Amino acid sequence: MAEQDGLIIQLGAWVLEHACQARDALQKQLRPDRHLDLFVNVSAHQLMGVGFGDTVSRVLHETSTDPTSLVLELTESVFIDDVSRAGLVLESIKRLGIRLALDDFGTGFSGLSHLRNLPVDIVKIDQTFVHALDREPDGTAIMTAMTDFAHALQLGVIAEGVETNAQHEKITALGCEQAQGFLYAHPMSRRRLSALLAAGAGDLHLIPPRGGDRQTVDQVAPA
Repeated sequence: MAEQDGLIIQLGAWVLEHACQARDALQKQLRPDRHLDLFVNVSAHQLMGVGFGDTVSRVLHETSTDPTSLVLELTESVFIDDVSRAGLVLESIKRLGIRLALDDFGTGFSGLSHLRNLPVDIVKIDQTFVHALDREPDGTAIMTAMTDFAHALQLGVIAEGVETNAQHEKITALGCEQAQGFLYAHPMSRRRLSALLAAGAGDLHLIPPRGGDRQTVDQVAPA
């Protein structure tokens, strides 16, 4: 409804600003050598709206947010209507130092063959493939192919919807750098998350991330 009524532009800007403010407060609870990454979903309408890049730049400046701490999550629908314009907008965003993640990978139109043409840094493998590890004979083969292909393109991999220890062990063995799901934590308020960090949960790394000592909210697990 927000997209249909044109409210998604203002709403998305509000979400980004408040998310950056929340990250700053949470970051201060961590040890100086820990780094908290912030993942924010962006809709296709929001991305393709006039001045999106300027909005992101303004929010980063006003909230004193390190651009390398921000990851914008996109779905493949962004590239359906106007691939050329989407590419230009995303490249301008990346020049700010922000990373891009392709959400729900494997469920959209592109598939593996088109992934090399998308200007993203991370792929988030959809939970349907993670759940197939326990239920379908070829589940492991499919996850292996998706993970290996992403790594061949120098992309990070996040497994979505991890709910069991068995799934956690399998995606770790496959080389997924990060994961999210109910096994680690359920959606929670900022106050609850702050309490977990204060209790020491912020020092927990279930899967060591690649390329440095960074942590995402999705990796925080209740103590």
